[in-house]
Amino acid sequence: MSHAAVSTLCRSIKLQCELYSSRQIAICLDPYCGLGFVLWCLSSVYSGHQSILIPPLELETSLPLWLSTLSQYKIRDTFCSYSVMELCTKGLGTQTEMLKVSVAINLNNRCRLHARGLNLSCVRSCVVVAEERPRLALSQSFSKLFKDLGLSPRAVSTAFGSRVNLSIGLQIWVNSPHCASGYYTIYGEESLQADHFNTKLSFGDPQTLWARTGYLGFIKRTELLDASGDRHDALFVVGSLDETLELRGLRYHPIDIETSVSRAHRSIAESAVFTWTNLLVVVAELSGSEQEALDLVPLVTNVVLEEHHLIVGVVVIVDPGVIPINSRGEKQRMHLRDSFLADQLDPIYVAYNM
Repeated sequence: MSHAAVSTLCRSIKLQCELYSSRQIAICLDPYCGLGFVLWCLSSVYSGHQSILIPPLELETSLPLWLSTLSQYKIRDTFCSYSVMELCTKGLGTQTEMLKVSVAINLNNRCRLHARGLNLSCVRSCVVVAEERPRLALSQSFSKLFKDLGLSPRAVSTAFGSRVNLSIGLQIWVNSPHCASGYYTIYGEESLQADHFNTKLSFGDPQTLWARTGYLGFIKRTELLDASGDRHDALFVVGSLDETLELRGLRYHPIDIETSVSRAHRSIAESAVFTWTNLLVVVAELSGSEQEALDLVPLVTNVVLEEHHLIVGVVVIVDPGVIPINSRGEKQRMHLRDSFLADQLDPIYVAYNM
């Protein structure tokens, strides 16, 4: 990233978070990712605010450190990873209430889509509906976007960049002064880099360069208000296109199936799905007694069949913590698949429903 891009990113963060000299923010992120580095090293210099830095590694010896810091300094904004939040909230137990740190959830930020439409790569309905309605997939919005961030104003095909019907699920393309210009260590892959960072539309304005995010999403008007008091559009993210599963000619997002699996039994702590030779593999972490392992197999099979009309090929019951999760809280399904194929999971029980 150029100096101009870094400066623009700092400016966007300053405007979005209203960072001025008297503000304090707590940062519990590793400084090795893009956002972590900018917040640790650059943002406070640009905006003049005070940063309280909490290395995530410190939480291993002092679990209440992050939440107690927020409570002690009465900090309004904090930046942290999903793993930090999960570690602190699960490990503190009854102490969480004493810290008086609450999280407000705006229901207007949630949107339910017709699941069959997602399977067909088509967003058929974007209206907010009742929570108990079946066959509807939940999508979460970022609600507010950086002021310098531009999104393609027209429908963009996920494959060719040509005009398509507005009901089709769209890959999110962005144009921003703080977009990166390419990868650092790609050799002989110039076409891949150009495809990601230098894509152009075949209609409208063919000169603007767009970066392809690889995520499926759409824009929808919400009840949320911007600084001027007007309702504004929100960007809803459905999921990563690279992680979608192709089964029986339909496209499935893993998180939808995993949410169903996690609801099947109280002893399922976490779950992950992937495909293996056209079979659906479900890996479920057992948080209860190993005597319950056999009970989970029919429950997992039935819930996936009823809610997604898919037959589970393999059910793998493993110990808690086996499913790999990175520092951003994302499941590493391909690493899990590699471990499964290499027979390295050391499972409690494996059922082949072939």
